[in-house]
Amino acid sequence: VYLIIGVILYGIVYYLFLMNKNPQGQSSLPVSQEAVVTGAKQIDIFKTMTDVKKGQFLTDQRGMTLYTFDKDVRGVSSCYDACAQLWPPFLVKPDASYAMPSDVTIVSRTDGSMQYSRQGMPLYFYSKDLKPGDINGDGFNGLWHLVKP
Repeated sequence: VYLIIGVILYGIVYYLFLMNKNPQGQSSLPVSQEAVVTGAKQIDIFKTMTDVKKGQFLTDQRGMTLYTFDKDVRGVSSCYDACAQLWPPFLVKPDASYAMPSDVTIVSRTDGSMQYSRQGMPLYFYSKDLKPGDINGDGFNGLWHLVKP
């Protein structure tokens, strides 16, 4: 049993190491320039949008707003089941290579999926944000907040 747990932990650490490694050996890029490397094409992971009242905030590449949850702790998501239905996690695509800045890491979820985190805090979408730039989840129950650049 300990051997199996050790192999699983080694696999997770190795996977996280590969996901955080910059393939060119250069320093990490700032968030606004972060890209997913898919073959020869680079796709921005984050975009910055601006709301007149709330200021700048981060979205995914499609423009869907990203949020953090106050009940999470650094590196650990506490949003599962019904919570994750309302607040879907920003999951990492397993078939891509990523060049990530130092403040963006990957969190392993209890279901085995991998989720982006920024400054250690897991990132989520709000299911009631229907179009790019919607910020309907900001301040929800005083626990959900826009991700600021």
